[in-house]
Amino acid sequence: MSSDGGDTDGLGPTVHRLMLGSQLYRMRTQAGVTSDQAAHTIRASRSKISRMENGRVGFKERDVNDLLDLYMVTDPCLRAKVKALLRQANSPGWWTRYAEVTADWFEDYLGLETAASMIRTFEMQFVHGLFQTREYARAVTLLGHSAAPLTELDQRVALRLSRQSLLTSARAPMVWSILDEGAIRRPVGGRAVMRRQLAHLGEVASSLRNVAIQVVPFAAGGHAGSGGSFTMLRFAGEEVPDIVYIEQLTSALYLDKREDVDHYLEVMDSLSTEALPPDETLDFIAKAAQELLVPHSLPGQPQHVGDHLVAAVAGRRQDRLGVELNGPAASRVVLDRHDAPVWRGRRHREPALDVRLGRVQRVVACRRELRRQAA
Repeated sequence: MSSDGGDTDGLGPTVHRLMLGSQLYRMRTQAGVTSDQAAHTIRASRSKISRMENGRVGFKERDVNDLLDLYMVTDPCLRAKVKALLRQANSPGWWTRYAEVTADWFEDYLGLETAASMIRTFEMQFVHGLFQTREYARAVTLLGHSAAPLTELDQRVALRLSRQSLLTSARAPMVWSILDEGAIRRPVGGRAVMRRQLAHLGEVASSLRNVAIQVVPFAAGGHAGSGGSFTMLRFAGEEVPDIVYIEQLTSALYLDKREDVDHYLEVMDSLSTEALPPDETLDFIAKAAQELLVPHSLPGQPQHVGDHLVAAVAGRRQDRLGVELNGPAASRVVLDRHDAPVWRGRRHREPALDVRLGRVQRVVACRRELRRQAA
């Protein structure tokens, strides 16, 4: 449940912690209680109150009850809602079965990814984890854990693949992924592994209505994403702010300040305009897969993966997002507005995916026309 009575079952403990922390912060400020006073009441430090209100730690039922008493929350219904949220915040996530190979800082991301209504990513080196094949995921995992035993590697790969069920779940988010060309040119795991990975990437992009993929080609020159990969997550609940996730080797950053989020949103939008449109991206990926083909094939062997992908994008079709992939209208993207999320009455929220993609395509079209006139 949420503060407005909406259903939040299935959001996972991470988002419920954020929602509970937001409610406790609101109750404390409305009651005129300082952080020091709240900390003294639960026999803790002011920094713990801050971590609780930001959803960065778990909650003890005794601490929550003491804080509700301090904030003079006497409404039985409101207290019952807070306690229900507390139980959801303390429930185990699906990823707990991989606890032995999952760092605490990454568990938070798994919870956010599971609950997000929109995910926007930029990848510099690798295909995003939500789109990786098993063999590609294993090759990526080996790069960072080359000394790990086989059982640990298997668990890490299984965790990565388990995340992908999100794409076809009942709560599937909109996923808009932008890749630097290097991510599809670098043959992680070898040419054959990479070829199959590119084929899978093309299939996902053309078959799932909630997925849009773009590539920033080397020909675009320098771009705003040179600082590295990052992910932006948006949530349906008003209590949860947009979050920027930046993964490092042994930790991660979670940014939710408005100025930080706005800056990364500008970068993401800039990347969207520099990247190839979704239809051209499919062709680009198909050609990259074709270039990885073994030079000579034996007679009677099945057609290579790259050829299948080229054939798949050659005919006029429309993916389930409503994106026209070929034909006269291939230079623009037309999305079904009934399928895209609409954010009404929400301050500082980016437009629906169809509106934003449309803007991107208009900018790209204008730039092409200017280059044509200059020529």
